[in-house]
Amino acid sequence: MKKILKEWKIFLKENSRFNIDKDKLLDKVRDIFFGAYNSWDDEYKRLHDKEFDLLYSDLEKSVASNTSLSDDDVSTILGNANIGLTLYWSDESRRGYGSSEIVKKIIDKKLKILEANLEPEELEFLKQEGMKNILQMVSSDRGGMVFPTDLAVGIGVINGQKVQDAYMTTSSAINRHLIPVLKNSGYATQKSAPKQKKRSRREPKMSPEEMLAQMKKFGRS
Repeated sequence: MKKILKEWKIFLKENSRFNIDKDKLLDKVRDIFFGAYNSWDDEYKRLHDKEFDLLYSDLEKSVASNTSLSDDDVSTILGNANIGLTLYWSDESRRGYGSSEIVKKIIDKKLKILEANLEPEELEFLKQEGMKNILQMVSSDRGGMVFPTDLAVGIGVINGQKVQDAYMTTSSAINRHLIPVLKNSGYATQKSAPKQKKRSRREPKMSPEEMLAQMKKFGRS
């Protein structure tokens, strides 16, 4: 975590020529573009348009046709897809019931919502170099996150906090979906995401005292 925070501080310092609050901007990118979407929040209602409803209806049918899924599985997949978590819209993993094109549509919608919440200079910064650097850092150390114990998946970090849509920080999602969408919208990007570090198959178990200390360290009571 200290290494990630150090990289963000360097990133903010090196891009100081832009007269914007970069901490505030990074929080917007994390919470809106890489975030989950709550349909009851005003700024996120744009995600839930007629096209989204049609896509969600198709996803419901696809999930319903899979007889191997339990009721809990169906509830998890559809519940998370309804708030915009792209893993469930993808064609990847045993939880994906959509396609690459659907994921791109969802990501493009999230990008448009982000842009609607940006000042002109913030958008210019992201298009010129900011988003490219964010993609570099949000994916590079994703595999090393362990809190408060080993997690089922790695989670990307922006400005010191974990993002909610972990799938969007994977190399696969960045290469297949984010980079094409961003390029199409005029953003400078790298050719591909950095190769992610392999996560240890097993992490040393924490004692209850160590786990409590980690939770307090990260603001959990």
